[in-house]
Amino acid sequence: LKLQFLYLIGPSAPLGGAQSAYTMSTDPYAALGLDGAAPQRLSQVDIEKAYRVKAREAHPDKGGDAAAFAVVQRAYDLLGDAAARQEYDARTAEAATALESAAAEVLAYAELPRVAEAVDDGYSYPCRCGGAFDILEEDVADTKEEGAGAMVIECSLCSLSVEVQL
Repeated sequence: LKLQFLYLIGPSAPLGGAQSAYTMSTDPYAALGLDGAAPQRLSQVDIEKAYRVKAREAHPDKGGDAAAFAVVQRAYDLLGDAAARQEYDARTAEAATALESAAAEVLAYAELPRVAEAVDDGYSYPCRCGGAFDILEEDVADTKEEGAGAMVIECSLCSLSVEVQL
């Protein structure tokens, strides 16, 4: 999963106002070597230590690459500021949730007998790629037990998914 993140440096300005923005194609935590850690458990001190190590490695005066150093610096500009980091983490969580729940189609569970093929342990709904979304009774029961009102089912062949409303 590769996302591009846009973050603002300095006070926010209305549209058309003067503000600096960076687009990062690299996760700032990964740029600082912190991609294996849970972001919410990292302190500002942890981030600063990681920045110093990566900046030393990437700095052009120390034999590093200017482009790599710029990525490390941008990552620290974002994560080193507690408010910007908090906003970034919130937006990243929102984006991940939106991607997880993005469905090609929404189906009502009650309608499955009419639109899907019945199989031994549930239903099989055809995907446009030729694969199928297998909606298993066991998964439906588990989802209902957890109190969720819907479940996302992935295609057996492609990356599409459907949302099944319970």
